[in-house]
Amino acid sequence: MEKNSIKRLYIMPEVWETVTQSQVFNWITLINGNGISTDCLSITSEKIGNEKVKEIEKSISGEFIQIKSRLMLIGDIFLILFLLKYYFKNKNRYKKIVFQTRLSSIGLTFYLLNVLLPKAKFIFESRAAGNEERKLREKEKNMNLKLRIKGSYFELSEQLMVTESDRIFCVSNSLKEYYINKYNLIDSNFTVFPGAADSNLFYLDKRLRTEVRKEFKLKDDEILVVYSGRLEKKWEIPDKIITFFNDLYAINSKFKLLLITPDINLAKNLIHQYELKEISFIRKVDLNEVNKYLNGADIGLLLREDIPMNNVASPTKFAEYLMSGLPVIISHGIHDFSNVIRNSRYGVVVNNLDGISLKEYTKLSNSLEIENVKIATWGKNKLSKKTFIKKYIESLKSI
Repeated sequence: MEKNSIKRLYIMPEVWETVTQSQVFNWITLINGNGISTDCLSITSEKIGNEKVKEIEKSISGEFIQIKSRLMLIGDIFLILFLLKYYFKNKNRYKKIVFQTRLSSIGLTFYLLNVLLPKAKFIFESRAAGNEERKLREKEKNMNLKLRIKGSYFELSEQLMVTESDRIFCVSNSLKEYYINKYNLIDSNFTVFPGAADSNLFYLDKRLRTEVRKEFKLKDDEILVVYSGRLEKKWEIPDKIITFFNDLYAINSKFKLLLITPDINLAKNLIHQYELKEISFIRKVDLNEVNKYLNGADIGLLLREDIPMNNVASPTKFAEYLMSGLPVIISHGIHDFSNVIRNSRYGVVVNNLDGISLKEYTKLSNSLEIENVKIATWGKNKLSKKTFIKKYIESLKSI
């Protein structure tokens, strides 16, 4: 075993369709090697089958372990015991053991392990303002004693995670500033890795465009607006996506809608509810097929409400759209990426989720005149994972 070798355990929630494959497994595949070996630990309420486990282990060239999620403090005890066992199993074989997680809820575990294992390293990979998401989910519930205790526990856990980790990876500058201001931290503990995409999976290909346009029987002058991603989560605002498209269609009947989503039944219900069957398409595809349908489109759609959890977000679909050559309609509440569109003019930033103003529509029309290859090249250079691999590996080795 090489002296500079690193053993990393990536601690994650349950496997979540294409999202986990893109944000976790694909990154691991690209980063493994270079003196780094990664295993995954999934804390889940429902374990996946052995066949899927073997498929994941093959893709990451490492072990995929599953443990059942438990109540707060009981779960912490079980997790601490497991991680201690994992550490002592590997400590003599590797120069450095790194525990990395996107779960802000296990801050107490990281804190205690930091005390017990001073030679281990800890990375908090923050994909979002987790407690802001929790508050959004619980907003409509009656805040009884149980929920208040749970809320206080998660607030403490996040604080321990952010303040005690050796390094914090953030998906946006806005998220970094959120933590720095909230916990009075120093800038040097943070590294920003935006929601990037794999350039081997997302790229411009005119042959794919021809194939998809033929599949949908689209005319040359018809404009296909695509939304790619989940629809079932509250922050995805599926009804707003549909009503916003309706506003576009009212302006120009050449617009058509494509929904690429695993939430097929919800998508069908929305299309039926808003009577869009004649001007819309729905597809559920694997991650490696998404690019094909993005190439067949003309515009990518990314709308979120202007609230704290969205202000700091960095949705991966943004990079996927641009790297496929698509201008993007984005709401102003996604701070980092809306600034990208303002500066590049590769799309339009909209202020009203209910519709598009005449001025915004003009900007959108202008962005459709930009050559797709120019947008795709910019996306590959600025938002592909390959752009950040060296920085990522250096971060792992430097802690």
